[in-house]
Amino acid sequence: MFRVIPVDTLIRIFQDNIFLLFYFYFILCYIHSEYLTGQVLSGMNPERNRGRIK
Repeated sequence: MFRVIPVDTLIRIFQDNIFLLFYFYFILCYIHSEYLTGQVLSGMNPERNRGRIK
């Protein structure tokens, strides 16, 4: 499904555009925090996820 991108190609892209690296990092952190909110906190803190259908 996803095409494998060589690491040196990624490094070259990030050297050209450092903001792309921060953007990519931000997206990863956002997805990870959403995943943790849905998986872990749904059991510990039901008030926060009330009304959210998983």
